[in-house]
Amino acid sequence: MSLLADLEQRVREQGGLIVSCQPVPDSPMDRPEIVTAMAQAAVSAGAVAIRIEGITNLLARIRHHGLLAMADSSTREEGLECQQKGVEFIGTTLSGYTGGEIPDEPDLTMVSELSNAGCRVIAEGRYNSPALAAKAIEQGAWAVTVGSAITRIEHICQWFSQAIKR
Repeated sequence: MSLLADLEQRVREQGGLIVSCQPVPDSPMDRPEIVTAMAQAAVSAGAVAIRIEGITNLLARIRHHGLLAMADSSTREEGLECQQKGVEFIGTTLSGYTGGEIPDEPDLTMVSELSNAGCRVIAEGRYNSPALAAKAIEQGAWAVTVGSAITRIEHICQWFSQAIKR
């Protein structure tokens, strides 16, 4: 079975949760053994894939090893350009993070537009509740990457602390 077919089967059987195991840089959690443990815990709890920062997404090298590629994009146009180059998965990861004020909500419009254009969309960026993850799937996302809401304790505690102080 091909890698893509295997992943598609796991998504059908287990759902489309991808967990981003990328701790806050230089935090106490930013250690290889902790990132590995978070990744293993996520997979054992039902994640179909994990995402770990630090590996350059060079398409030729990925192809050389027979692996699948995901490209982060900040706009619909970037996503479509990556799809045309043969990237299997288009992430909405950078939407809202490339200039100006960072929005509070994820970019569901970008998810829908890329999905309607035939992309396998990985919704990522500000999906910090199960309801938002479900909306991404409803808008055509192939899977949803959740990072901070699962693995960044500093962020989660800050959300609660700020809410309580209000």
